[in-house]
Amino acid sequence: MDQPLSNLGSRVKTLRQERGLTLQQVSERSGVSVSTLSKVENGQVSGTINTMLKIARGLGVLFDHLLEDTDTNPPPTGRLVRTTADQVDRFPTEFYDYQVHSTEMVGRHMLPLVIDVKTRQPPPKVDWSTHEGEEFLLVLEGRVEFHSEHYGPVALNPGDSIYFDSSMRHAYVSVGEGDARVISISLAQEESAAGTRMTHLQRRRDDHQEQSPSRSTPGDDAIVPARTSTSQSSNPFGGRTEP
Repeated sequence: MDQPLSNLGSRVKTLRQERGLTLQQVSERSGVSVSTLSKVENGQVSGTINTMLKIARGLGVLFDHLLEDTDTNPPPTGRLVRTTADQVDRFPTEFYDYQVHSTEMVGRHMLPLVIDVKTRQPPPKVDWSTHEGEEFLLVLEGRVEFHSEHYGPVALNPGDSIYFDSSMRHAYVSVGEGDARVISISLAQEESAAGTRMTHLQRRRDDHQEQSPSRSTPGDDAIVPARTSTSQSSNPFGGRTEP
C-alpha cells in the first residue's frame, strides 16, 4: 500500500517530539536538511527510502516505526510474516520504485525489496546507494547493469544475480526494453540490519533538485577494479551531507 504523505509526516513529527528533539538536532543526527525534514513532517514531500532511512536513524528507530506504531518488546521466537500484494509498502523515486516487504516482522535482520529500475543511465554519484553490510540482487525481469565505485559495470540478465559488499557505492541501470525488476535483500553486520539499510534509502528526492549532471563512465565488460578504494564517508550509510 502507498503510504500517504500526511501519515508519514505526522509519524515523523510525533516520534521527534516524543524524544524531545528539534528539527536541527534530527538534521545533525541524520544528515537530512532541516528544510527537507520540515517538508516531510508537513506532508509536502514523501522523501526517498534513503531519506526516510536517514530520518529513522536520526530518531534512533527502525524504518518500520515511521510506517506505524511498533512494539518495542524483544521479538518472540517462531516468527512468521506473510505480506500480500495489497500490503506492500511502495516508495516511488526518480530512479527506482521500491516495494518494501515484511515490514511487520519484529526485530528482523534482513530488508527484502522488489525494485523497479526506471533509470536508463547511472544516477549522479551522490544518488548512489551505500549502507553497511551485504546485499544480494536477483534480476526478475529485463536487463540490468550494475555499477559500483570499485568495479566496471556488470551486465545482468533475468535469472542472474550478484552478491556484494553494500558499503561500496552502487547503482542499478535498466538497459533493456521497459523497466527492469529485481529482488534486493540486504543484511547488515550488526543487529539493526533492517534499520541500517532502510536508513540508506533516505535521500534521493531531497537531493533531486540539486543533482550534479556528472555520471559514471562505462567500463570494460570484465569485472575489473576501476580504481583504488576511496576513503569512506564518516556517515556509515554514505551519501552527501545535507545542506
